[in-house]
Amino acid sequence: LVQILSVMVAARLLSGDTKSNPCVSDHSLSPAAVLRQAIAAMASICGWVVIFQTVCVFFDKWVPDTLPHEIRCLTAGLLELTNGCCRLSAIQSQQLRFILCNVFLSFGGLGVYMQTVSVTENLGTGSYLRGKLTQTAVSAFFSSWLSVILFPHEQLNFQLHWMLQIPISMIIFRKLFQFMKNNSRKTAAIGV
Repeated sequence: LVQILSVMVAARLLSGDTKSNPCVSDHSLSPAAVLRQAIAAMASICGWVVIFQTVCVFFDKWVPDTLPHEIRCLTAGLLELTNGCCRLSAIQSQQLRFILCNVFLSFGGLGVYMQTVSVTENLGTGSYLRGKLTQTAVSAFFSSWLSVILFPHEQLNFQLHWMLQIPISMIIFRKLFQFMKNNSRKTAAIGV
């Protein structure tokens, strides 16, 4: 539910903010050339997975164990989605696990971003990163509110909850206001 809502809100916030970049397919390629391209794309994606897995292992080895599990989990999840999700079990708070899981799923990690960049290099990523960051902020907003309803027996640190809510709410409402303002100008310009 959180992911569906965050995608819908992010798409609405960023509508009209992207330029169209049609995908042109080259049907003149031989089956062997198509296979070579597919293997190269797969190798590129796997390469990024290995690189970010290595970064996560390096982080574990060289960052002191005194760093809280929550920070270690957040760092791993922002680097690489699977590592972050696997580390959620080390966090005691169900509310925080729920919020971080939604953040990881909506962002996908820096590794997923690099995988996307590597396979879309000829097309460009346009506003992909801006869209993912917007979706992540909206997802954090919805999941932090929903976590209070889903886990009423647990009190997430009040300051942490509001540290998530206030800046994200300000960003979302500012974008919505800009969107409504721009659409009202367009409507006035065409005389509706």
